[in-house]
Amino acid sequence: MKCLCKKQHPEDEKLDFLPYSYENLIKMSPWIKKSPYLCNDISIGSIFMWNEGADLRFCVYNDTFILRQEINDQCAFTYPYGKDPEGMIELLKDYTERHSMPLRFFAVDEDLVNMIKNDPRFQPVSADFDIRWSDYLYDFAAAAEFSGKKFNGQRNHINKFTKNYGEPNDCFYFTQREESGREGEICCNMCET
Repeated sequence: MKCLCKKQHPEDEKLDFLPYSYENLIKMSPWIKKSPYLCNDISIGSIFMWNEGADLRFCVYNDTFILRQEINDQCAFTYPYGKDPEGMIELLKDYTERHSMPLRFFAVDEDLVNMIKNDPRFQPVSADFDIRWSDYLYDFAAAAEFSGKKFNGQRNHINKFTKNYGEPNDCFYFTQREESGREGEICCNMCET
């Protein structure tokens, strides 16, 4: 079932999904940083890296944020967070019903899956888990030092990277086509936003 991106109903104006662009990523970065979910999918780096393969779009309505992705013609949304997640859920339910598509969520942890399963608004519910799409969570202090046998692989990758490319920086380089048709490389330090 094709995910519909264009507004086709007056009510769709409330859910104005902004397409991925560097400018929109910067504009949405305060919202992304506020994510209450421990999930890589809702992070600036992940959105920057995976935007082309997932047709990522952002929406803020009534001080509530959601991220929408489309993979293989299937839409899925992050569980809303902000001032009015309940109101956003109702808008999402209406939106998906109007467009004859199921309401799917992505980037949900076990607690959120259980909450959704126990919410009568979402019945019936099915949940899939694929270990290949799971995130790794590390203790911050341990990961900052990479001490111990547990982090041998990570240390080796970093040492190899540094040996081959030098010390890493926090700039993202991407190619942008100018109106003249000329391409140019731009360095954007996203940590300063």
